[in-house]
Order: sequence, then C-alpha cells, then structure tokens
Amino acid sequence: MRADPGVDHTRQDLGIPTLTARELDVVRLISEGRTNREIAGHLLISHETVNSHIDHILRKLGITSRVAAAAWWFNNRSDLKKNR
Repeated sequence: MRADPGVDHTRQDLGIPTLTARELDVVRLISEGRTNREIAGHLLISHETVNSHIDHILRKLGITSRVAAAAWWFNNRSDLKKNR
C-alpha cells in the first residue's frame, strides 16, 4: 500500500486527527476569522473546494462548526508545528 503524499502520518502517532497540509491551511484561516470566499482567494482555490475541505475537516475532527474547528486549531497548533 502506498502512503498518501498529502498526509503527515506523524500526527497519527500523537493521537491527533490526520489532516492534509491544505486542510491545516484552511483550518488556520478559519481560526483567523476568514470567510470561505476569503480563504478561497488567499489559497487560490475555488469556493467549492474550500467547502469540500471544511466538510472533510469537520468530519475528521468529529465536530460540527467552524467555531469548533478554530478552537481545535488553537488547542493543537503548537503540537502540529513541532511535528511538521
């Protein structure tokens, strides 16, 4: 089985849900209070792609809101930066 190049498997070892680098970018921008359209413009991706990333983030983290995603980022960002 080939490893997914978009996934950092070291986070799995820490018990942190595995998000792709792009999903981490999106959740960081959510935590900054950016709208989906602002995130799309910043990352040069479509609004629909942002929506898809957010759906994946919420599902992977087992949460239901952008506020919870921002809280997750603030609670885990130092661990994520150490293991990048």
